[in-house]
Order: sequence, then C-alpha cells, then structure tokens
Amino acid sequence: MGMGIEETRASKSRYKQIVERRRRARAAGLCITCCKKKPELSRSVCKSCADRAKKRMIERRALMRKHIELRAIVVAHEEKGDFVRSHHLYNVAAEQYHAALRIGLINNEDRLRISQKLAYVLFLGDDPVKAMPWVNRVLEEHLVSGSATEAIQMLNQMSRQLWIDAKTEAQLPLRLRAIEIAEASGDKYLQKFAKIGMVNALILVGRYEEARQLLNTIGAIQPLDDASLQVAYYHVRASTFAAFGKAAEVYADFERTVEVAKQATDLYHVTITWSDYAYWATLLGDIQRAKICLERALLVARRYQISWRVRHLCRDYALLLFRMGRYESAREYFLEALSSGESIPVLEEDFATLGIPFALYMRDEVLLARCVSPEAVELAFSSGEPERIGGVAVAYAQYYAKQGDGEKVRILLHRALGSISHIDDSLDLPIEIALRGDVNDVSKVRMLLEQRTQLPHADVMEAYLVLFNACVDQRQGRLTKSIKHAEEAIKRFEALHWHGYVDRIRLLIFGSSDISSTSPGRVHRTIADLQLVLTEREQQIADLAIKGLTNRRIAEHLSIREHTVEKHMSAIMNRLGIRSRHQLENVLS
Repeated sequence: MGMGIEETRASKSRYKQIVERRRRARAAGLCITCCKKKPELSRSVCKSCADRAKKRMIERRALMRKHIELRAIVVAHEEKGDFVRSHHLYNVAAEQYHAALRIGLINNEDRLRISQKLAYVLFLGDDPVKAMPWVNRVLEEHLVSGSATEAIQMLNQMSRQLWIDAKTEAQLPLRLRAIEIAEASGDKYLQKFAKIGMVNALILVGRYEEARQLLNTIGAIQPLDDASLQVAYYHVRASTFAAFGKAAEVYADFERTVEVAKQATDLYHVTITWSDYAYWATLLGDIQRAKICLERALLVARRYQISWRVRHLCRDYALLLFRMGRYESAREYFLEALSSGESIPVLEEDFATLGIPFALYMRDEVLLARCVSPEAVELAFSSGEPERIGGVAVAYAQYYAKQGDGEKVRILLHRALGSISHIDDSLDLPIEIALRGDVNDVSKVRMLLEQRTQLPHADVMEAYLVLFNACVDQRQGRLTKSIKHAEEAIKRFEALHWHGYVDRIRLLIFGSSDISSTSPGRVHRTIADLQLVLTEREQQIADLAIKGLTNRRIAEHLSIREHTVEKHMSAIMNRLGIRSRHQLENVLS
C-alpha cells in the first residue's frame, strides 16, 4: 500500500518536470520535444522531431492493423474449432485451437479461453493424456486470477486426467482444494459441486463410509438446480447406496441421473453414468439391466465419437459378455477395444484385467501376448483404486501361475488384499486367493465376503462365497465338500445368468467346462442327432459355428441379420443344454 503511494508521488513529480521543461522551451522559441532546435515558423516541434513522430504514428497504425488482422485469424481458427467440435471431430478441433494459439500476438484473454477449449477436446480425442499440460496451464491461471468457478471446473478436469493417468488417489488433495475455494467464495452452488467431487473421489478409492458421511452434509438438491449439479449428485448418491446394497435407491437415483443427463452438456459424464449404472447393477445381481446400460453407454460414446471411451466401454462390455458365457461376442468386442488408438494407462490396465484371464481361458497365446504389459501392475497400484488393483492382481496371478511362479502369485495377491476393504471392489480376488494365495489371507477374505452377504441384495456375493468355499475345500483336499459347494455355486450363478462362471466352476472343480461333465451319463450327439433336435436353419448355423465363424460371418454367409443369428445360437444352446458356443464341438464329439 505504502509503495503504491510513493510511486504515485514520483509519477506526478516527473509529469510536472516535463510540463515545466516544455514551458521553458516554448518561451525560448525551441522545439518542445527535444528542447534544442528551433522549429519552423508557427510550429512548436522541429522537423526532426516531427518526422520521428510521424514515423512512430505510421508504425503504430501498421501494428494496429497487424493486430486486427491477426485477431481475425485467431477468431477464424477458434470458430472453425468450435464448429468441428460441435460435430464431435475433436482431433480436428484441436488442430484449429493449436493454430490459434500459435499466433504470436494473441492476447491473454483469448489465449486462456482457447487453451481451455483445447484441453477439453484433447480429453475427448484419441489420446486424452495430451490434455494434461493444457489443463495444468489453465488451472494455474485460474488459481492466480482468483476465479472460483473456473478454478473448480479445472480442478474437476484435472481429477479426471489423474484417473486416466492411473493416479486416482492423487485426486483427493485437488478435491479438498476445490472445497476450500468454494467455501471461501461463499457460493452455495460451488460448495455443493466441490463436495460432490470429493464424494466421487472417495468412492473411487473405496472409502464408502466417508463418502456417505460427506454426502449427508451437502443438503437438498432441487429440480431447478443446474442439470450438471443434479447429474453429479444423483450419480454419486446412487453409487454410495450401491456399496451398502440398497438396490431400490440405486436404481431410482441412476434412472433420475440418466433422465437429467439429457439436459446436461458433459457428454463424457453421460457415458460414465451409464457405465457406473451397469457396474453396480452387475454387483446387485441384475446382469440383464447392466447389459442394457453398457449398450447405451457405448451408443452415446459412439454417437459423440469419444474414441478412447468407446475402447474402454468395449472392454467393459466384453467383460460382461464373458461373465455371461458369450465368449465369441466377448472376443469381438475385446478385439475392437484393442484394435486402434494410443496407449493410455487406464486402458493398459483394462486390457490386462480382462485380456489375460480371457486369453488363458480360451488358450489364445496371441491375445495373451498382446495383453501382458510390464507396467500394468504398478500402474494399478499407483492409482490407489481398489477395483483396478484387484482386477490387475487377479489377471497377473493367473499369468504367473501359468508360468509356475507360485511365490510371485502369493506376494501379488497378498499385496492386493492390503488395498481392499470392500469386497465389491474386487470380485475375483477371493477366488484367486482361495486357489493360490497365502493361506493366512484366506480368513480375511472369508470375513470380507461374509460381511457383504449380511447386506441387502447380496445374491452375487453369496454365490461367490459358496464358490470360495468350494475352492478352499478343493485346495485342502476335502473333495466331497468341494463338489457339494461347487454344485451349489453352479445353481446360484445359473440363477444370476453368469454362465461364464458356471463354465469356470466346472473347469476349476471338475476339470472340464462341458456342462454335462458332472452328470452321471454324459451326453454325446452326432450331426445326425442334430436333425432330431434342431431346425434346418439351426443346423446350418451350428455347423458354421463349429467351423469357427463368428455371428457376423455366419450372417453374411447365410444372408441374414446378425441379430437373427444370435437368436438362433441362443435357441441352439438351450436345446443342446450348453452355455457357450465353444462347447458345441464337445457336444458333437
């Protein structure tokens, strides 16, 4: 404050000196600019000073024209970027925003606005990791400028970037900073938005009780509140309810979320809403609902051309199909996820989580080689996210077991278990520990399973607990009890429509994935037998499926729709008493 006053006084003093100097020069008949030469008659400035002033004026006008021309170029690039972004061509939009930012004389206001747009389209483009430095720059600018709304929005975007970059736990200090900024602003909307962001981060790292407590402090959300706020609130509330088995509340809130999301502009969040709805519906025992939700998530991601999300969701959908025993369709979607795009940390983990178990189950060495990534394990642990840690640990435990490295398996599973406090976050970890983990970890896993079965809507966890017991009994040589538990687990997974797990149980406990292998009289059929069981069209489709053709290829070969092939395949499997198309050959052996 004092320095400001001193500077003002000095400025006034210099101005007075200049005025006095010019007064004296005028009185002496000298140029009032240089105060040395005499100007021409009736002029106050000499020719040299006048020429220099004229030159400066010309240069200033030229510079102004250049500024105007360059500003027009900046505006043109930005408008082109906005136009192609509205058509979901994010990579093209990024090129236009980059071109605008390369204009040397761009002003700070334009630079900040366009940088923020660039960060957004890069996030939605092929390689969202490229958005990180731009998010950083914009965030720093807003934190310095003190713009609470913009700073909190960019902190939210930075949190998304950290999730992609396998640093989910690092979101927590950012979310706390957002709450502090919101509290300091006094803006009730920002306070709610910032707290919802923290609730979401706590859910991701498996701290559900803390999430529930913070959620209760947010207060009521009104129908007239901003759509983005409503979407975020009902989304995290549904996820919090899900962790405690409250299915009715979960479905009601997710349905409200997807309805309000139609009014929101955050397309990425729409896909996240549908995929999270699918995730929790799966764990609550409604896999058919989960399938519909993932299909809608994929539809939105495809429609709006969010390419890396399409890959992520193809993987999620493939995992769901794998659980349902629809292996060929699962393979097609998984190969689509693998087919193109940049290497992104979250996708590398995804590919390992599903790809390794799937490739081992299907005995596909080529697929296995593609899915093994040396960085995946440490990426998962660096995320601090139990779901990612558990999924990758299970996948690599199976991979190390195939290599015969039991010690590596036990160390990895024990390390993963230390990150899990809620068994919903890692469904398959208990089974791997029962089969191959440290015997001292078995009791902790059983306790986690039993805790979850005490909550409502625990059908999935009850099935897992029975399967867990079957695996423990088998490992300890109690074969009769193991078979009894396995048969009970089969019934439970059949009721859930998790037919892939039925196949897995038969493979783990009975040594065969053939559905009839546990029956006293194993059924074998010949091609001739099929004529008594299947229609002519079903015989054609079964024959082509045995030859290894996908549903799409069968449809092309027979000139029918792929959906029709899927319906026929379901009928074939029901009539033959099998759960997956790869069992067709066994049935006909």
